[in-house]
Parts: sequence; C-alpha cells; structure tokens
Amino acid sequence: MPVRWSSMHEMLEAALKLRAPITAHCASQQLDLSMQCIQLTTDDWDALWDLERFFEIFVKPSTLMQGSKFPALGSVVPLYMRMINKLN
Repeated sequence: MPVRWSSMHEMLEAALKLRAPITAHCASQQLDLSMQCIQLTTDDWDALWDLERFFEIFVKPSTLMQGSKFPALGSVVPLYMRMINKLN
C-alpha cells in the first residue's frame, strides 16, 4: 500500500485535535510511569502544528493526481507549480 502525503497530514491533524486528551492521559498515567517522561512539550506541539501545515500543501494536489490512473502533464504541471510556490 503506497503512503500518500495526505496520510501524514491526516495523522498529524488527528493528533492535534486530540492534544488535550493525549496530554491529560500522559500526565495522569499511573500504570506505566515512563509515559510521563515522554510527554510532549509545548514546543513539541508547536512543531507538530508546523508539520501539519507543511503537509497540508500536498493534500489537494495529491488527491487530484491520485484520482486519475494516468494524470496528464497539462494537469499535473500547474499543481506542481502551486506546490513549489507555497513551499517558497
């Protein structure tokens, strides 16, 4: 199964939506105290937010391109150029 750019975006988006429960669970964990040691900091969450916004650039173009078995160059080049402009 090929991994697509959008799958990483979706995973990060889900984690960010669940930030409060994840943080609460790690802080209140009593069965495995090592969970408290790997609790994400504010800087970690900020980095995840930045990564989610980065991968968001690839979601729409990759979704459009994967919808066609053989995308035509005329439709792929404008999508590619938009991605490059957003990355700059």
